[in-house]
Amino acid sequence: MLRSFPLLLLALALPAAAQTPIAIGSYCNFDGETMEATVFGFDPDDDAEAAVREVTRYTGLRPNFTIRAANVDNASAVIDAATGERLILYNQEFMRAVRMRTNSDWSQVSILAHELGHHLQGHTLQAGGSRPSIELEADQFSGFVLQRMGATLDDALRARPRVLRTRRWYQCGARGALNMHPSDSREAQNRINLGHANLIGGQVSARRAK
Repeated sequence: MLRSFPLLLLALALPAAAQTPIAIGSYCNFDGETMEATVFGFDPDDDAEAAVREVTRYTGLRPNFTIRAANVDNASAVIDAATGERLILYNQEFMRAVRMRTNSDWSQVSILAHELGHHLQGHTLQAGGSRPSIELEADQFSGFVLQRMGATLDDALRARPRVLRTRRWYQCGARGALNMHPSDSREAQNRINLGHANLIGGQVSARRAK
C-alpha cells in the first residue's frame, strides 16, 4: 500500500528553496541528455524524502545518499565531484508530468527507486561508464522494491510503457567519459517483472553497495 505518501504528487510539485550548487561528477540519468557541469539543488520535499526513505527501508540497508530537488531534466543518481556525496536529484515538474501521464503515484516511486538502485548497487562508483546490464539491474531493483512495498505488477510497470517511449537513451558514467546506449522498453519491463517476482535479493544489493 502507498499509504506512507498520499501527498507525494503535491509535494513533488511544490517550489523549493535554499539553492546549493552541485558539481556533477559521475552520474546515471533518466535520458540521454548530458548534464551541466554544475546544477542547483534545493531542499527536498518532505514526502519525496519520505518515499526514498521508505524504499530504502525495504532493502534493509542504511541510506548512503541524499535526495535533492534540482534543476535537472528528470531524475539522476549523481556523485558530487566537490564533496564525493551521493545524491538523487529530481525535477519536480517532470515528476508531476509523470504522475499526470500515468495517473499513479507508483510511477514516481518507481523512478526514484530506479535511481536509488544505481547508488545501492554501486553503479555510480564504477569506472568506464554504463552498460545496458547496469540500467536493467536498476529496473529489476525497482520492480523488486515496489513489490515489497505492496505495489502490484501493473503498478510497478505503469511508468515504463509511457515514459520509456520518450527515454531514447540511458546515460551513465563520468563526465567526459560517458557511454550511451539505446533503451529497450520491453527488456526494461521484463526486468521489472523479474524483480517483482522476487528474483533479486537484499544480499545482491548489499554486496554491490559496499
